[in-house]
Amino acid sequence: METRIYEVFGVAGHYAKDGSDISTWISSRPQNVRPDSSATFRLARKWMETCSNTHSVCSRPEKFMPTRVLDVGVQHMPISVRLVTCSDLQETYSYAALSYVWGSGGRLPRQATTWATFRERPKMKLDFSNLPATLRDAIIVTRCLKIRYLWVDALCIIQDSPEDKTYELAKMPEIYKNAQMTITAALGPTFEAGSLTRPKPSHVDSTTLFKIHGRNLFGRHGTVHLSPIRLGNTFRSSVPVEPTSMRAWTMQEHMLSCRVLIYGSQQLRFVCRSMQRTDGGNIAASLEAPGLIRLKHDKKNGPNSDKPLKAPSLLPWDKLVKEYTKRNLTNPEDKLVAFAGITSEYNKLAPDTYLAGIRRSQLVHELMWRCVAGDRKPRPEYRAPSWSWASVDSPVICSSFHRGDINSTTLRLISAFCEPKIPSLPYGEVSAGALTCEAYTQRASITASGRHFLLRSDSSKVWPVATFDTILEDGALEGTFQNVVCFVVSSTKPN
Repeated sequence: METRIYEVFGVAGHYAKDGSDISTWISSRPQNVRPDSSATFRLARKWMETCSNTHSVCSRPEKFMPTRVLDVGVQHMPISVRLVTCSDLQETYSYAALSYVWGSGGRLPRQATTWATFRERPKMKLDFSNLPATLRDAIIVTRCLKIRYLWVDALCIIQDSPEDKTYELAKMPEIYKNAQMTITAALGPTFEAGSLTRPKPSHVDSTTLFKIHGRNLFGRHGTVHLSPIRLGNTFRSSVPVEPTSMRAWTMQEHMLSCRVLIYGSQQLRFVCRSMQRTDGGNIAASLEAPGLIRLKHDKKNGPNSDKPLKAPSLLPWDKLVKEYTKRNLTNPEDKLVAFAGITSEYNKLAPDTYLAGIRRSQLVHELMWRCVAGDRKPRPEYRAPSWSWASVDSPVICSSFHRGDINSTTLRLISAFCEPKIPSLPYGEVSAGALTCEAYTQRASITASGRHFLLRSDSSKVWPVATFDTILEDGALEGTFQNVVCFVVSSTKPN
């Protein structure tokens, strides 16, 4: 038998087509350049129906509808869009919800609902052609999924009414949790970007350099296609970072949903608790599944297996905080509000007292949060007490130590309280908060040089790494500062 060894110069990506014997060994597929095709919509609808009808572990939407939704009509009729009040409907209907990025400017999308337009909306149709591209595409997708109603925050919340916004924010967990499908416009940095016009393949050129025909070690025959990778990009083995991956609000929109259809820059991806599917590209890479409960899947098939094995487990709070604080907010005062839906649902699964994002039962461990080195920012205006991670704008790591590494704690909690700024948003912005604790203290001095700090105790013990929550406006300190008092929360086991 003749054996040929190919040496490929330059940079190349590879893929196999579905149905070939070798496709079980090659995790990449040709990229679908037509996410707006009838075939792609049928595929998306198939994924949704499979999940709805066969996945016992995926949550079932309750009989719930938001205060208002868009009536987008039915698929084979001319597009007609109206804002309707759900209490006026005769029964409860399935609806989709949109998750997207507004844009860094924070300006309202065209035709956003305000008090001036709200009074007229029930009597008139919205001008579909004048809606931002992302909203138009979401309406098309909703109709093709055979869902008649769609919830979009910009159109279903009265944007210049603080009372309506507060009321609807409190319902956010229920809105996304009970949506038949959450449609995520992941590739667009603004609401004008759209989601159905996918950019030209950015990581692998559609041109096939050449094909390799052969068989694997088990005798299965197939063809591997090699394609050039565009300069400046790599053939990713993971899901690309999209604009929605970096926005704070979209984290809870994803986590609270029962199933999500993600229109990304390289592929369409369906994600639920039981499976992940794509329309091409890298099919092995996986996203965090929606929900706060994690299921242990078959190791061979990973997230593409719908046969969970071991008992489900609750996502660690530390992991959620770390991921959330990496993301961006247009309005810094929304730091706790944009996380409130996750906090509310987490509290149902693991009841606790939440003190501006810190759980009272885990106080010792969670007080030891720190800002990521090299990414500390000046402290913003008050929105949470200084001992809470929500008081800073920097990415945060909850603790450098595992709970098993903590040898002892001297901390004794005497009292704790946080006062929500808006009573109907108990996990939102805080107007006041305080901890009263008892613990040993340690006198020390700090030597500062630029952004680097050295902490030395009176007994000459030195901690080579000292981190602070924020930096001064000029970003630097110089000199030695005496008579610093350190509050000793806990000590770690010696190495």
